[in-house]
Amino acid sequence: NYEGNQYRFSPEFSYALGVRFSTDKLRSTVSWNFIDDVFFEASNDPDTRQKGYGLLNASVEYDVSKSLTLGLYGKNILDKEYLIDAGNTAGSLGYPTLIEGTPANWLLTAKYRL
Repeated sequence: NYEGNQYRFSPEFSYALGVRFSTDKLRSTVSWNFIDDVFFEASNDPDTRQKGYGLLNASVEYDVSKSLTLGLYGKNILDKEYLIDAGNTAGSLGYPTLIEGTPANWLLTAKYRL
């Protein structure tokens, strides 16, 4: 009986906070995204749960000229380790399956307008 259990993959709450700053040539954003505890099984087994966590993301864009913009974007910049799924999907082998979230990653861009 799973009555009263939290739904799978559904945190009780989540929130995002962000700040954006911009001038004529510069734009930057910083955001913090928090996700409460997530259960990966309908039974709410604590062994297949991801405790609440937060991810910090940031970006900056600079207009070098009217035709050239440089950008730097970072996601999960604190390199928080977290799970996006867990369970015993390995079947008869009995090994738990753990799928990790994306580690820190960065993207550098150059946009050129004709």
